[in-house]
Amino acid sequence: MSGKDPRVAPDREAATDRPATVADLLSLYRARYIDVEPLKSRDRMVSQLSVLTAHLGGLPATALERPDAIEEFKARYANRAVATTNRYLARLRHVCNWAIGRDLLTATAFHRRGVRIPGKNERRRERRVSEAEEQRLLDACKQLNEPSRRTAS
Repeated sequence: MSGKDPRVAPDREAATDRPATVADLLSLYRARYIDVEPLKSRDRMVSQLSVLTAHLGGLPATALERPDAIEEFKARYANRAVATTNRYLARLRHVCNWAIGRDLLTATAFHRRGVRIPGKNERRRERRVSEAEEQRLLDACKQLNEPSRRTAS
């Protein structure tokens, strides 16, 4: 028989094993998630963690359960591009949700009435091709779909 009895509560980490600071939590996240999983964007994630550690690392880990520290980080990064700040916030939200799933945190500041990650002000790209580009693409497709014509000599 495989699996475990669903009526028995799973063994969770003891409270003494919980990270004391945000830096400890971020290093635990790296050791147990980033370094273990086969991720394509590992370098980017490590870079984001180093920025988050530099700005939030000295705080107690429970500071991430309230929006104050995260709002302060957003204010410090207000001079950066909105998309850059949002990527750091998205990584931090993932760290918080990952920690909650392992009972390392009890709550997250990222919720419906908590910290928001506004994507509306990010630069939008126009993904529509112009009419001339569209016509060139269609002409190229026609050439690809026509059978080659050879004249018999």
